[in-house]
Amino acid sequence: MGLRYKSGAGGFALLVTALSTQFWIASVYGQSLTSFRIANGTSGENPAVLWVGVDQGFYRKHGLNVEVIFMRSGPLAMSALASSDVQAVFTSSNNVLNVAAGGLDVVVIGNIVGRLEGDFMARPEIKKPEDLKGKQLAIQSIGGGGWANNMLAMDYLGLDPDRDNIHFIVLGDQPSRIQALETGRARLLGWAPLSARR
Repeated sequence: MGLRYKSGAGGFALLVTALSTQFWIASVYGQSLTSFRIANGTSGENPAVLWVGVDQGFYRKHGLNVEVIFMRSGPLAMSALASSDVQAVFTSSNNVLNVAAGGLDVVVIGNIVGRLEGDFMARPEIKKPEDLKGKQLAIQSIGGGGWANNMLAMDYLGLDPDRDNIHFIVLGDQPSRIQALETGRARLLGWAPLSARR
């Protein structure tokens, strides 16, 4: 069925709808804002959309007082959701699957990145995938989005952490992982966001 224009009552309905919308918007601004807390368990450029929304007042325009809370990892952010400390989490889908498998009633409502993004950052002596055998890989957490991305990337490169004796060092935040790479504690920084490039 196509869209049809009809004068008379249709024009009045459009005017009433427009006025109702204006009154609704005005009432949102007249009321106190609803608090809404979002946990973010990742660093890099992807969660910037949350901060921009707060800084630019996008959420306030729609009646929400959004507080974005940075946490060290996706699993930690999911713990905040499970304990009702936050109402939403900006995280990878595997974190959602992990807690759903544990019995938490959760749902993914959106996705801003439809493919893996990031880079392995290695020390200069690492020239090819085989050079990673027996080495240490600095990651944010076990079971989080970065870990899943590392596992997929290693599989793509023909590596298996167990078979190839690749050890994960859980160091949390990005500055700690970069420091481990620079000092030689780790030979590879696992799945770094694009913002880690120099």
